Amino acid sequence: MANRLSMSFESILPEQKGVEFRHVAGFPGYCVSDNGDVWSRRSRAGIWHKLSPGRNVQYGHLHVELYQAGKPRQFYVHALVLTSFVGSCPDGMGCRHLDGNPANNQLSNLCWGTPKENQGDRVRHGTVTCGERNGSAKLKDAQIPEIRRRLAAGESQRSLAREYGVNHGTIGCLQHGKTWKAVT
Repeated sequence: MANRLSMSFESILPEQKGVEFRHVAGFPGYCVSDNGDVWSRRSRAGIWHKLSPGRNVQYGHLHVELYQAGKPRQFYVHALVLTSFVGSCPDGMGCRHLDGNPANNQLSNLCWGTPKENQGDRVRHGTVTCGERNGSAKLKDAQIPEIRRRLAAGESQRSLAREYGVNHGTIGCLQHGKTWKAVT
């Protein structure tokens, strides 16, 4: 206990059984845990309390606001966890959520990876928006095999484009395998 009293106020971290904490570099009074929680003791008389993160509406990632010199800065929780426990993001890499859940910020679920690895994760988890799941798609997945069959039988791109209400270039890209690759 005497050793703990001799530590500076800045070095004291919250205590929770089975949970490891690290300070957020450059942001005194904030720490992050390996289970994905962000804590602050900037108010409430220096007592640690867990912050309630916001959620990015489009992608579902959690974020928090940290203050430095009275100015707020927004951070994604996954980036704080990885940076605090693993180190800075290597050039050309980004955060991967290994289970595909952008709200799961446990250290065991996160790693730095290339954009290609991240895209592979999205395909594996079924979260990539290809085919009719893409908001701008004008065709349905079920129509693609029929269009391909008719193209192979000799029908023109233009006639199919008129029938399906799309540009003939859309049919051309489909025919040459540039789009709708995931639909067989």
